[in-house]
Amino acid sequence: GCYDHKHSRLSLMARYVFDTGDLPTVTASFTDVDGAAADPTAVKVTTLSPNGTSVEYTDADSEVTNPSTGTWKFLFPTALTEEGTWRVRFEGTETLIAAAEQKFSVRETVFND
Repeated sequence: GCYDHKHSRLSLMARYVFDTGDLPTVTASFTDVDGAAADPTAVKVTTLSPNGTSVEYTDADSEVTNPSTGTWKFLFPTALTEEGTWRVRFEGTETLIAAAEQKFSVRETVFND
């Protein structure tokens, strides 16, 4: 037979190209199995810089906010200084388990600080 597998979903929104000096925000939208906006019990955000440095944040950190039901935002704590491909991963845990990743680029600049 045909099975309808319902699952929680998570989608991310951010620009795909930034410049050095930008301070990006990544927005995550969590929905439950019925497609309604819903919040996980806890949220974890992990960033991965072009040089391979990984930093983990949780909803207890000021960089991770929950402005409305189902909507979570991550604001980088400092302006981006490293050119190349960055990755951001959001994970919802416990009551709403979902994960999503996004990558974006920081363009090379001819200007040096």
